[in-house]
Amino acid sequence: MLASIIFISSISLVLMLYVCYSYKSLVKINVSYGVMKFVSDKIASGADTFLKCLHTNLLFFLLLASILILLVSCTGIGSRYIDKFGFLYFIFGALISILAGFIGMKISTRSNILTAEEAKNNLRSAFNVAFNSGSLIGVGIVFLGILGISLIYLYYYLFCPYFGCFFKTNIILFALGVENVALFCRVAGGIFTKSADIGADLVGKLEKNIPEDDIKNPAVIADNVGDNVGDIAGMGSDLLGSLVSAIVGCVFSFIVFFNNIDIFTFYNLISFPLLFCFCSFISSFIINKLFLNVRSIAVTDVFRFTSVLTFILNSIIAFSISNFILPCYTRFYSGGLFLNMCFNTKVFYCVFIGLLVSFIVGVITRYFTDNKYSPVRNLLESSKGGASTNVLAGICLGYKSTVIPIILYSFSILIAYNILGFCGISLVAIGVISNAMNDLSIDSFGPISDNAGGIVEMSKCGDEIRENTDVLDSLGNTTAATGKGFTITSSVFVFMSLFTAFISFLGSNFNINNVYVVVGLVIGAMIPYLFSSIVIESVNVSALDIVNEVRSQFKGVKEENIADMNPDYDKCIKISTTSAIKGMILPGALIILCPILVTFFFGVNMLIGLLVGILLSSIILGISQSNSGGAWDNAKKSFEHGVIIDGENYSKKSDVYKNVVVGDTIGDPLKDTSGPSMNIILKLTILISIVIAPFLYTGLNKYSNIENRSNKNINVNDYNDDDEDIDEDYFDYYDSFSNKYFKNFQDSFNNNMKYFTNFDTDIDKPIVYEDKDDYGNYEKLTKYKNGYEYESFFHNN
Repeated sequence: MLASIIFISSISLVLMLYVCYSYKSLVKINVSYGVMKFVSDKIASGADTFLKCLHTNLLFFLLLASILILLVSCTGIGSRYIDKFGFLYFIFGALISILAGFIGMKISTRSNILTAEEAKNNLRSAFNVAFNSGSLIGVGIVFLGILGISLIYLYYYLFCPYFGCFFKTNIILFALGVENVALFCRVAGGIFTKSADIGADLVGKLEKNIPEDDIKNPAVIADNVGDNVGDIAGMGSDLLGSLVSAIVGCVFSFIVFFNNIDIFTFYNLISFPLLFCFCSFISSFIINKLFLNVRSIAVTDVFRFTSVLTFILNSIIAFSISNFILPCYTRFYSGGLFLNMCFNTKVFYCVFIGLLVSFIVGVITRYFTDNKYSPVRNLLESSKGGASTNVLAGICLGYKSTVIPIILYSFSILIAYNILGFCGISLVAIGVISNAMNDLSIDSFGPISDNAGGIVEMSKCGDEIRENTDVLDSLGNTTAATGKGFTITSSVFVFMSLFTAFISFLGSNFNINNVYVVVGLVIGAMIPYLFSSIVIESVNVSALDIVNEVRSQFKGVKEENIADMNPDYDKCIKISTTSAIKGMILPGALIILCPILVTFFFGVNMLIGLLVGILLSSIILGISQSNSGGAWDNAKKSFEHGVIIDGENYSKKSDVYKNVVVGDTIGDPLKDTSGPSMNIILKLTILISIVIAPFLYTGLNKYSNIENRSNKNINVNDYNDDDEDIDEDYFDYYDSFSNKYFKNFQDSFNNNMKYFTNFDTDIDKPIVYEDKDDYGNYEKLTKYKNGYEYESFFHNN
């Protein structure tokens, strides 16, 4: 598979160069000067300032984390599973995540004014610019992730004789670097954007009765900056993390569960997730380009057509690749269904489940957040009773929207497990994440359209042009909500794939009767709520500061004189930036330190309970908060042309509109700060656990816990000698007996190989542990004074 990895790396690099070339082409396009140019430059300058401040602060954290990883790798236990250069993979992942956010922000801050400029011509031209720019962001981010992973593969193929135990730890560290940056970018960006948005709405729309994006509102530029740093840079790092974690989780599962297959099949197996995602992203890129030229389809229907076509093509790609590179063996482990089905067919079924789940979740999310359907219409009707009835209806909508996705996740996991065991769950995650290119494109479309509408409003370009951007803005709200549903879905399956492999890797017996597990469940269920309260409080405090600043600038200015005031935009940008950087520290520390401290003080059993508890709460909070916020936002957008409720028309001047605005300000931090962070919490906690648990785990120091599985999936009995008390370091014999160092050298017919640790062969009476089966397979472990000798023989036919 070396040729395919080189091909993937080369094409990914070419596409990254294409993104750079396209961005330069965007910069060269002439745009109107005057107010539009002034506003666009202010937005770009504010976004640059925020990202520089964020990345400067992140460097200190990354340096500290890298030093800790290096120190762990230098210890006796840590050196067994962490490469001494493992911290470089962590840094590599972090830098890629930073670059992903930077790419997305640069493209969006240039595309917003181009979309506004094209809106002067017609709706379709403006849509094409926003859609093309969103697609360009998707290409830049997903292929940056593919390039990073393929370079790691390429390094091992060229410079290592085999993918040993360090490989799976290094790719975990790479994913950990990506997710750490994603957490801080998502939290800080979310605090920035929502504090500015709430501050601008509460004073501008409710107190001063001026339009949402009036240029005289001091917080309006900060609001538009927030769309880029939160919904583009933060979202880009987040989805990049989902992509990397899905591929890494699948590879990690394959290494753990299929550790005794021949080297050719092994290489094809661990290359499958990368190759399939690469091909699916290429197909999404082509589809997006094709639909830019199909003018017969209404702009509101383009994303539906691209989603359906992407689903169909990715299903064909999954079937083709699985049959092309994977064997048609029937001896591989199966969870209970389709026992005689070929392995490659099982792989396809699991990936197809992921594709189907992703598509269905998109439809469900659209139903609960689009103002064309009954949930949002009912929310509007509830607003007649006041702000409180609007808020209650929005909360109920979010809770109800969790039912179908949760049931869908549950049945998908059960079916995938019964097809291909725990590895089937990992493949479902790959199927879900294969839509990342398409979802990134339509998710980026929302903030670009929102910014374009703001520029048109602030520039006073006219109602006809504003109507065009309003259509795009409303459509963008729905696509953004769909993207959030996609990220939480992918995170659930990524978590499950890593969690099951993690349990198997440690050999831990997960038992609900264990009091440490139960206590861990309770604590874990609390963590997402505590996290949400911290970040929402940060938004609240920052929004209050913005409100006070805006009020102070409006103070003494009469309503008829607002048009003559000169607002200070930089003060609001500075307040939002400072609050965002301060606000990201505590929630970030909570998520990073919690699994470490729990494992250090209470052991891995409590850690396992903690992870399950975090999963349970994060799913509910992530779905409900995102959908409630999305529904409130689209309910507000419905008033752009007036809303008819029970036969009566309500405009922006009505009390009903003010009630909806209150609901929107509540939903803003839920859908853009707290809710999207839930999926990063899931991925980050399990990645941290995989890295630190073997170092802190002392519960596996007995020989009887070691188990291995032969090539024919025959369970080899647990080795145990009641007459011997083996108290040496667990890893001295686990490394040898788990077969991890030489499993990839087995040929397709037989093997007879030995692995030696450091031992004294002069001891008179070595102790031998041996087990055989009826097929002639055997394993033998010989204990010497200072170490162990492992010998095995397997028939693979």
